[in-house]
Amino acid sequence: MQVLGVKDQVMCRAFLLTFKGLAQRWLVALPPSSIRSFEDLADRFMSHYAANIKPQKDITHLGDIHQDEGESLKAYLAQWQKEDQAIEEVEDQTALTFFIESLRSG
Repeated sequence: MQVLGVKDQVMCRAFLLTFKGLAQRWLVALPPSSIRSFEDLADRFMSHYAANIKPQKDITHLGDIHQDEGESLKAYLAQWQKEDQAIEEVEDQTALTFFIESLRSG
């Protein structure tokens, strides 16, 4: 919207339409005229909800995952794929190396 030159007032109103539940009630409860710009609204939103942001996992997280004793390869592979998909931009060869190292011996 900024690229198209849309005014801040329109962006703020459009932002409201993307909210549901508690987030929408939070925004509606803000005092009238307390938001000066879309950037101000975005900053206040991020400050209010920053604690809810899940930290992004990085590639080193894969080094902490290991196949448990008695865990089937099929079950472990399902868990591994879930963890691998939670990490952005993992090279296949690197992920494969971590996977092989995480398997229990035998």
